Amino acid sequence: MQALEKLKLTDKQKQQIEKARADWMKGMQAARQEQDREKRRAKMRELGQAFRAQLDKILTPEQKKKFDTELQKMRSNRQGAPGGPAGAGPNNQRSAAGGQKGAAGKTGSNQKQK
Repeated sequence: MQALEKLKLTDKQKQQIEKARADWMKGMQAARQEQDREKRRAKMRELGQAFRAQLDKILTPEQKKKFDTELQKMRSNRQGAPGGPAGAGPNNQRSAAGGQKGAAGKTGSNQKQK
């Protein structure tokens, strides 16, 4: 997670976060097996909240504040794109590289030739 990379974590914190992340990933993988969409979403939301609670126990108050600030920056950079990082935000590398067209990248190849 990009926001965590800027926190100057200790080796112990890194180990604790990696374990929490691995547990979260296992839970998410299991939740994806749920056929009922609402139950799947509820389980995933619950897992995300539990992961965040674990992070809050691991991080210092100063690190939590910086982490929250970094998350806000990342969220605002998405600019409402429904797919998150793969959406049409300005920091979308796939759009900038021409892989997929984001909202800002539509003018290039779609403009009429004169």
